Amino acid sequence: MKIDHKESYKDFGLQFDIDSDISGYWGSKSLLKQITYPFDLNLIKNKTIAEVGAGSGRILKNLLTYFPKKIIAIEPSQAIKVAKKNVQNKKIEFLNLKGQDINFEKKFDFVFSLGVIHHIPQYRNVLKKNMQIFKG
Repeated sequence: MKIDHKESYKDFGLQFDIDSDISGYWGSKSLLKQITYPFDLNLIKNKTIAEVGAGSGRILKNLLTYFPKKIIAIEPSQAIKVAKKNVQNKKIEFLNLKGQDINFEKKFDFVFSLGVIHHIPQYRNVLKKNMQIFKG
């Protein structure tokens, strides 16, 4: 991984190409509950949500178990191909773009970005974009 993180999304894309397995603890519903605590994941039922930094789809897979109406999965790297393969569901729209390039007119009920922000050089811009697309 590069120290400056300017190209870390490319590195992650390559890593997920090599290791695309989303089973086990790191892809479990239990882990999702732990990393989102105290947020009640049942609140996403019938809601439109986004995941910024979808990676290999391990979080997407588990978000689906809470029955959202729609998920927009945003991933800048080639890992988006892995996520599409790992999580095939008509409720998910996959977008291959960087967080700082998010530009949606519609708003989302909830936006998730788990284990991602610290890898983004322009994290302030990405956080600002996340807040702009959040209805709440």
